[in-house]
Amino acid sequence: MDILINNAGIAYREAFLSIPSAHWNAVFDINVRATFRLGQLAASRMIAQGSGGSIVNMSSKNGLAASSWLAHYNASKAAVILLTESMAVELAAHGIRVNAVAPGFVDTPLDRKLRAESGLPAYSSRTPMKRGGTVEEIANVFLFLASDEASYVTGSTLRVDGGHLANGSEL
Repeated sequence: MDILINNAGIAYREAFLSIPSAHWNAVFDINVRATFRLGQLAASRMIAQGSGGSIVNMSSKNGLAASSWLAHYNASKAAVILLTESMAVELAAHGIRVNAVAPGFVDTPLDRKLRAESGLPAYSSRTPMKRGGTVEEIANVFLFLASDEASYVTGSTLRVDGGHLANGSEL
């Protein structure tokens, strides 16, 4: 095993005061606990093989800046970022790099479902590139971080959001 891509994720769009414990737990089970457990299993195998490797975790721009109606999702994606950094620090001595990708608006089945439920557009007017990202664009970032081209990159979270978070002061 050389590479682990942790890419499972779920979200529910609901007000903070209305989040049932079952939804909170489900979001953390999939978004954080699965990332943690798969990371442990993959890293153990990589260490046993003695050849290092790369782990790339899926976070979100929502792990860097919150938005309403997604408190559980936001918190889980922030947890993935700190888990990524912690893993990177501990696993570097074994030649294992650990990074995260933090996409913005991307056309995925989950994104389409959340937008349909809430009537939200495909991207924010604050996104300077004036479009959402594609699955292929996000996959390319995962490929880069998993490759030898990123051999000195570990503990990083790469934002791939069309400039959305960089444009935080715009109305």
